[in-house]
Amino acid sequence: MAKKQTGKTSVALQDSLAKLEVTKVGIADLSNVPSERLAAQAKKLLPEARSVVVLEIEIYPEIVELTKPERVAGAASLNDLLDRHMDFLNSRATKAAHDVARASHELGFKALPLPAFGCPGDARFLNAVLSYKHAAE
Repeated sequence: MAKKQTGKTSVALQDSLAKLEVTKVGIADLSNVPSERLAAQAKKLLPEARSVVVLEIEIYPEIVELTKPERVAGAASLNDLLDRHMDFLNSRATKAAHDVARASHELGFKALPLPAFGCPGDARFLNAVLSYKHAAE
């Protein structure tokens, strides 16, 4: 495993994050987050966790504007465009999470890439193993 070096590591990780094909990257320092729940969830998944990396990819407004709440039986629905768009974006975001984990491992850190969609959770209480909403805040 590689040595952990603060200065060089920080620059190397920032370089890796800058190369991701995402709209924005955020890093939540678990020692300084308003949500104790987020820190507890992250530490349950990876006890050594000190931060959570959050990735954002834009959903194009032109796609969202075509969606409608109603659906006519048997007719083509423009909502299907959003579904296909989301499939593509979710796959890119999941790949980006794996890229961050790989870069972290190369620097000697542990990392746990989570999927952009379909994170395991308890459907009874609408609780996922990690709250993406709290991480994004």
